[in-house]
Amino acid sequence: MTFKPYPHARGDGSLGDGLAMLRARVARRIALGPYSRRVSIGFGRNLSVAIEPPVAKIPVRLRDFRPDDLAALFPSGGDEAAKRERDDVEWRLRAAAHGVLPSRCYVLEEVRSGRPCHVQWLTDPGYGDAVRRSGALPVLAADEAMLENAFTPKGFRGLGAMAAAVYLIAERAR
Repeated sequence: MTFKPYPHARGDGSLGDGLAMLRARVARRIALGPYSRRVSIGFGRNLSVAIEPPVAKIPVRLRDFRPDDLAALFPSGGDEAAKRERDDVEWRLRAAAHGVLPSRCYVLEEVRSGRPCHVQWLTDPGYGDAVRRSGALPVLAADEAMLENAFTPKGFRGLGAMAAAVYLIAERAR
């Protein structure tokens, strides 16, 4: 059995549950009304300049996203923010599987339990065309990458997981 980054994709190339997810996204956008404002804030880091790696309060390691991570990161009955984030992760997995979004999803896991404690995306260099079409973020140069859409489950917040993940993922972008 091969792993499909988007678990709802069908063998015929259709998006499976994608249409329902798109409808939900459109409904959320319509609920905002005809006018809304979105603010995105970015930080830059020159990877050629060495920095001291941040250390989480728990032992962690970085790995690629696996299908069973979705349920572990976003258990049913979670808070509203977690539900929205799960929808976004599912959409991104589907888009990445179809080549629409040149991104990779990484998970930081607690070493002792193996439980996922943070999820974040690395957008590859050359992502500029997709960003330009969305109009939400600045265009990336060929030698740039972007970390985005981070999420840390409630039980792991305040333990330095995000800082450690950002450092480790940025190192992979070199």
